[in-house]
Amino acid sequence: DHLTLECKHKFNYAPMFEEVVSQKKPTQLETTRLKKNQIKCPYCRKVQSGVLPYREGDKKYISINWPPEAVYKSNFCSAILKTGKRKNENCGKSCHNKFCNRHQKLQEKRDLKNKEKALLKNNNPKCLGIYTSGMKKGQQCNAKCKWQNILGSQHYCSRHLNKLWKTTNFKQKDWVNISNNKIIQNPTNTVQSI
Repeated sequence: DHLTLECKHKFNYAPMFEEVVSQKKPTQLETTRLKKNQIKCPYCRKVQSGVLPYREGDKKYISINWPPEAVYKSNFCSAILKTGKRKNENCGKSCHNKFCNRHQKLQEKRDLKNKEKALLKNNNPKCLGIYTSGMKKGQQCNAKCKWQNILGSQHYCSRHLNKLWKTTNFKQKDWVNISNNKIIQNPTNTVQSI
């Protein structure tokens, strides 16, 4: 976790933060006075505009790591544009992370959506029905389930549930429709949620 300054010198964040705090304290020995949103390279003493980026958990010091608008942006956004005149080119906005604010928010939304898809894919129960004829005779159906019994232990697709109703004494009131993740009231007045 390091910072690259304008002069291309790199420093770890914690020691650089302490150095900037000491630079901002007024001393009589210091010949170069720093303005409000300026920092000085500890190695070559070059003054540059901008403050350090704020990290979660640190205190907010004005003109050291706050406000976020004044942060020195040493990187360029690496997001690839998908539409417009500059399609398939890098965004190129200056930023202090991998992406600029706009593309950072888009990336977070994409990551969240992908996590939700993965959870839904893993949480969908599969049909327990066994094929009785055809190429897959004797194999489990594994289709998406639309019905489960009131106890929630058995899941079947519509095809195998109809066969089950015809061959056994199970009644429709003992089953709950679980398609579209809705809560459905069944005739026995118990509420099921999936």
